[in-house]
Amino acid sequence: MKNTSINISGKIEPEKVSALREINEVAKGLSIHFFVVGAFARDVIFEHIHQISAPRMTEDIDIGIKVGSWEEFKHLTDTLIERGLFSATNLAHRFKGISCATVVDILPYGGISGETKHISWLPNHDVIMSTLGFEEAFQSALKVRFSNEPPLEILVPSVPALALLKIISWDDAYPNRKRDAQDLLFILEQYESTAIQKKL
Repeated sequence: MKNTSINISGKIEPEKVSALREINEVAKGLSIHFFVVGAFARDVIFEHIHQISAPRMTEDIDIGIKVGSWEEFKHLTDTLIERGLFSATNLAHRFKGISCATVVDILPYGGISGETKHISWLPNHDVIMSTLGFEEAFQSALKVRFSNEPPLEILVPSVPALALLKIISWDDAYPNRKRDAQDLLFILEQYESTAIQKKL
C-alpha cells in the first residue's frame, strides 16, 4: 500500500465518515486490519478522487476485515454492538449504525477462509462466499484521508484491484450479480481516464 494519502476530506457524507471512524477505532483497538471494498470503494475512487461520475451511487459501505477465525469476526462485531455504535440485522454480515444510520456490510477474509479462500456464513454455513483477491487488494490499497479534523485515513483498493474484486464477485454469484458486471464495464471504460489524471 502507498504511504502517501489522497485527501478527499469534506467530499463524503458526514454520516458515512462517522461510521468509518467508529469502525476504525474499534478495529485499531483489536489490532484488526480492514479496508473499504464494493460499490462504496468505486464511488470513492471515481466520484471523489477522479471526478468521474459513477453509474449509480450506493448508500451502503462494504468493508473487508482480515481475521483468523469467526471468533475474531464476532469479537469485532460484538464490540461495535456493545458500544452502542451499530445494531445487528437479520443478515450475519450487515450492521446498521445507531447514530449515523449507515448500513455497513462487514466481510471477513484472511485465515478465516483457509486454503480454499472461501467462507461459509454463520449460523448455518449455507451461504458460501469467495475471498479471492482480498489480500492482494489490501496489500496494494491506497491510503485515503476522509477527514482532516480529526484526521481519518482509510485504505481503499486501487483501480486494478477493484476490477479484480468485481470479476471474482461476479463469477462467485453468476448470473445473479449483474451489478458486478456493470461495474466492471464501467471500470474498464474509465480506466484510461484515471491513468491520464495520474500523469497530470
